[in-house]
Amino acid sequence: MINDLTESHNFNNYSPYWNNLSQNHIKLLTENGIENFKQTIERVHYWGEGNVRSKLLQPIWDDEITILYNQDEIQKKHEFCTKEESLEYNQANLILLNYLVNNGYEKYLNKLEDNEFGNSILFNHGNKRYSHSLLNSILEIDVIKKNIVFDENTSILEIGAGSGRICSALLQTEKKLKYTIVDVAPTLYIAQVNLSNVFKEKKIFKYRKI
Repeated sequence: MINDLTESHNFNNYSPYWNNLSQNHIKLLTENGIENFKQTIERVHYWGEGNVRSKLLQPIWDDEITILYNQDEIQKKHEFCTKEESLEYNQANLILLNYLVNNGYEKYLNKLEDNEFGNSILFNHGNKRYSHSLLNSILEIDVIKKNIVFDENTSILEIGAGSGRICSALLQTEKKLKYTIVDVAPTLYIAQVNLSNVFKEKKIFKYRKI
């Protein structure tokens, strides 16, 4: 994927920002492996809404927590995070989960759960495991499902899909969708490996140069 990108005639017009970001992602993949991307790449680049400065969480940061949860979930230390980062991410997961439970999103929470691949920063609630990425995706797929009538022939094209988190959440609720992802390397590689591990029973047309 990287070679095809750099050898393409469009690479000269490639954004310096995305070029630098891609190089950082390759470095993190080389150092820590694809099996930890949710605590390295996703945490740093796709998971920025999980902190106290988050514009997403700002309106609900001080909401009263009314759901029952295990206090140990707040104190968990995550492998690639400092103790302070871990505490902040755990709090962010709890705040967003509390919001979803209290605002009618339980139909998604009951259906969806994070898989183990990628070493997610997880918050255990009831008999389910949720990451901030999944909780965010629930908000997004709810908007999609309210505005698109799905049937057996529905196809979706997502441009800039990142790790494939929205695709993963949507395909767990709409089993017959045909979903196509467009992105740059190595992000496309991450999405391909991630979704191949989530949907091992599905036929997945993987990247190839055409």
